[in-house]
Amino acid sequence: MSVPQQDPSSGNVTFGQLYREFFDQRTAAKVAKGTLAIYGYTLIPFCHWADEQGLDPTTITRQEVGSYIQILSKSDRKKATVDLHGRNIRAMIRFGELEGLCPAVNFHGLLPRPPKKKQILARPADMAELLAHCHSQRDKAVILVMFESGIRRRECSNLNWADLDFTPQDVLRIRVKSGKGDKDRVTLAANRAKAALTAYQATIPHGSDDPVFLSRFERRLGIQGIDRIYKK
Repeated sequence: MSVPQQDPSSGNVTFGQLYREFFDQRTAAKVAKGTLAIYGYTLIPFCHWADEQGLDPTTITRQEVGSYIQILSKSDRKKATVDLHGRNIRAMIRFGELEGLCPAVNFHGLLPRPPKKKQILARPADMAELLAHCHSQRDKAVILVMFESGIRRRECSNLNWADLDFTPQDVLRIRVKSGKGDKDRVTLAANRAKAALTAYQATIPHGSDDPVFLSRFERRLGIQGIDRIYKK
């Protein structure tokens, strides 16, 4: 879906123009590509609607935004999806406020409250059962590294041996490159992960630039391969 263009005959900024400026700012801030895609999915339809209604970013009101939220709420979208659209609209309008393009809009109580999801945490007994079904040093190392450090599947897949520091006592230092938000960070894993990696390391080639986790074809283990470890 294309972004609506600014009317060259008027000096007014359209919502399409506001979206492009917001998107460019978020791109310059190195927001993750997935987040940028969600901005497009949620904000471009709103900008089309607002410009078709003749709404002006410089005078946008709570009632006008609420009309669009009501349209979404009456569709077959889930509350969480409507909430996502609303939160991104709020982010764009607040950006416009900081840029002097939009007034302050009160979003309090405007968005539906999605049901809270209770996070399911692994218990020690769950981990013991999971590890009991690991039939390779690699699988055990993958599970323990992810569990103890909190890194994501893509981050685990991208690890090279140079990213691991075994020298600190009792912990393993892991340098995560281009993680969430396309940012680098350092995280830690405890001795179980460190021992599992050391045992796995002895079974494969492990130059500093080599991937840590290899597939059975001796290539970098991808996120689908990591998924298969857990499913197995």
